Amino acid sequence: ETAEKELAVTDSFAFSNQGKTTYYDPAAGAVQAWIPEAAKDSIRVTVIGPNNLPLQRGAEPAGKPNTYKVDFPVKPGETRIDFNYRLPFSSPGRFATRILQKGVPTRLVAPQGIQIQGEGLEDLGREPRSQAQIFGVKASSIEVEVQGAGSMRAAEAASEDEDAGPGIQQILPRLYDRVYYVMALGVLILALGFALLYRRS
Repeated sequence: ETAEKELAVTDSFAFSNQGKTTYYDPAAGAVQAWIPEAAKDSIRVTVIGPNNLPLQRGAEPAGKPNTYKVDFPVKPGETRIDFNYRLPFSSPGRFATRILQKGVPTRLVAPQGIQIQGEGLEDLGREPRSQAQIFGVKASSIEVEVQGAGSMRAAEAASEDEDAGPGIQQILPRLYDRVYYVMALGVLILALGFALLYRRS
């Protein structure tokens, strides 16, 4: 997604540990990501484990140029690791990255308002809620032309507002504007009734 003169990128890695053993590899990390040189000072890593609690982790150099790892135990269940970083950018511009994992499905997602063109991309349609464009990637590297402006967060917020529907507004009867007058009148009537009963007795 674009933000002023920057391109904000998130590399998301989804794990499904269907066993009963935690996967842990402190040497190689849970996952490795290739990050462009210009973004190395902006890397932030967020891990969401089976308990859905987001945790911040540091990205450590993995030995090879522009390659970073995250040391995190992948417990049974669903885990997601996000590498977030920013690059200098002006539209139209180019974006290039590498895919280090082999034999796993890879998707390139662009929010509504951003157009992406490049070789080796398979158009998989749009995500129904956010209308983000989804591409399948089969090559080990990505190099695309990026044009336009858009944000996944803005699209998701707009989608949530539409799902929420119109708000409920409480409208009180007009009588509530004069409720104190009505109460005073009621007390006066009760007082008169009490006085009449007292005279008769």
